[in-house]
Amino acid sequence: MRDGGDILELGADIERAMQDIRAELPVGVEPFLISDQPTVVDRAIGDFTTSLYQAIAIILAVSFLTLGVRPGAVVATAIPITLATVFLVMQTLGIDLHRVSLGALIIALALLVDDAMTTDAMLRRLAVGDTVERAASFAYSRLAAPMLTGTLITIAGFVPIGFAASQAGEYTISLFQVVPIALIASWFVAVLFTPILGAVLLRPPKADAAPKPSRLLDAYGRFLNLAISAKWVTIAITCGLFAVAVLGLSQVSRQFFPPRTASS
Repeated sequence: MRDGGDILELGADIERAMQDIRAELPVGVEPFLISDQPTVVDRAIGDFTTSLYQAIAIILAVSFLTLGVRPGAVVATAIPITLATVFLVMQTLGIDLHRVSLGALIIALALLVDDAMTTDAMLRRLAVGDTVERAASFAYSRLAAPMLTGTLITIAGFVPIGFAASQAGEYTISLFQVVPIALIASWFVAVLFTPILGAVLLRPPKADAAPKPSRLLDAYGRFLNLAISAKWVTIAITCGLFAVAVLGLSQVSRQFFPPRTASS
């Protein structure tokens, strides 16, 4: 198959060609399909696509449950815009949808926290009495630079994949391409689109309503105070969990790629 070709279209073309070939074969000669690679690829892409949809649904559900209806709607609207931007850039750069690129999208979804941070910052400013416009301006001016710094640091973790001179680097290059695209797109949406959408959807709390933390935030605060008050116990538990993780890693099977021999 030529570079950039679609194996699903190739499989359909081969099936149509085989119909003509079968008609010309002598009696008693019957071709058999030994390996149906297009079907294997189609099922694999379907599995990863389903995982992508599930990841989006989980993120949206958590946003609504933890932030509320209106703040959750802000995040729920921003994520599809981010994904649409990612798909547009991927199409422009010629990055195909396959197992690795879909897996990179799933990984990136877990890192798209910029929109939630912007929404949470606006909610906190609204709670102390700021107008919606001042809250949106605060979210942009105070969070844009720190979020960009965190985004670039996260992207730096994928740089070794992009410069790996091996078959593993060639196979997983989409991780280095798609994850940074998604993170940068998420940052732009968080600092430009989310404050505007928040100014439309978010509402200041009622003046007579005393602000109080949610049950989840209250439970987290109590857990955090407990962990800080027993700091040595917390450190010991952390070290113990790290040791268990190291021992568990030794039980994970490994499969390495051979060194790259091709010149391209």
